[in-house]
Amino acid sequence: MSNKEYCHWMPCTIEHDGIAPISMYFQPETLEEEPSSASSNEKELEKSDNSEQAHAASFRGRALMARREYKLPENINGTVFIPMQSNDTKLEKCETFNSILEWEHEHETKALTQSFPFNDVYSDSSVSKGLAMMDLLKSVHDPIPTED
Repeated sequence: MSNKEYCHWMPCTIEHDGIAPISMYFQPETLEEEPSSASSNEKELEKSDNSEQAHAASFRGRALMARREYKLPENINGTVFIPMQSNDTKLEKCETFNSILEWEHEHETKALTQSFPFNDVYSDSSVSKGLAMMDLLKSVHDPIPTED
């Protein structure tokens, strides 16, 4: 088992369930940030818990771009399980990760910035909706604070 920095959230279905040599074929590059007119204090506020560096890559001949890296909350561990070879009903932990890099088909950095504004923690993306649901479920199970 290994600990990966992030998990790739792809905008497609892949008909393979298993380990693959991802780093051999999928090699994302970090893109340079465009100059911004925001002050340095505003930029620090915008970063919050999610990285704002854009990444570009190609998968099966299609150009992809990731605008946001979602860091998992401290109390959440990202884990990938695979079926054990001896028994398909039991799972074995094979990978862990601490953030999710969400890829889109959009190729323009400005279009991605508008669709995923940095100051909006829960945008319309699948990953952010999942993280919002985790927050909701946690609050449902947390004890109700009492006033003394």
